[in-house]
Amino acid sequence: MAYLLLRSMLEEPDKRALFSALFGIFAFLDVPLVYFSIRWWRTQHPQPVILGGPGSGLDPRMRISYLLVWTAFTGLLILLLNGRYKLEAMRASVEELRREAEVR
Repeated sequence: MAYLLLRSMLEEPDKRALFSALFGIFAFLDVPLVYFSIRWWRTQHPQPVILGGPGSGLDPRMRISYLLVWTAFTGLLILLLNGRYKLEAMRASVEELRREAEVR
């Protein structure tokens, strides 16, 4: 969401591309830190529940609920990304039409 917000805030295409690329790289490098933090700093974080090793795991009833919600949110993500893609395609078309109108 922050990435999309950043892209919509900057008007200049070169600046938008640079800042978006830097933010994307930073966000990608942050993923392993967030994932492994629950194993590295045990005093600050609870024990992992999913894929946590021996003695961890969800109750079977919770696992069904978790998978159902995960599927629902994945479907919502796909719908929202599809809508965002269509919006950006329309914005590009409008920008192209504006450029053509300025030339004439």
